Amino acid sequence: MRYCSGSPWPLGNPRHFKHLWQLFSAESPWEDDDFFEHAPLLCGADFLREAERLVQAGLTCLVYGQRRPRLDPTHPWDRSGPRWQNAIFAPCWDDDPDPVYHEEHR
Repeated sequence: MRYCSGSPWPLGNPRHFKHLWQLFSAESPWEDDDFFEHAPLLCGADFLREAERLVQAGLTCLVYGQRRPRLDPTHPWDRSGPRWQNAIFAPCWDDDPDPVYHEEHR
């Protein structure tokens, strides 16, 4: 498994950011830009499960990670500022349906 972008583990306050991953392997039906456009963004628990399955199957995989700021009125950033104009926000931690998987990250 090779991490091509993003951190191998979630960083920062889990209530401020949500980490998502895409896994590319020989099983991936997409290549090039199609991969980034169509491959599912996996939450941490799903990412770990799928990565384990690929490793057990003897497949090499490339990992692309990203983090999204969470929608929460208590956060320290100004969402109207230029840094956040094109940001894709994740639901606030309390409303996130994904399971906790690592130090309170979902």
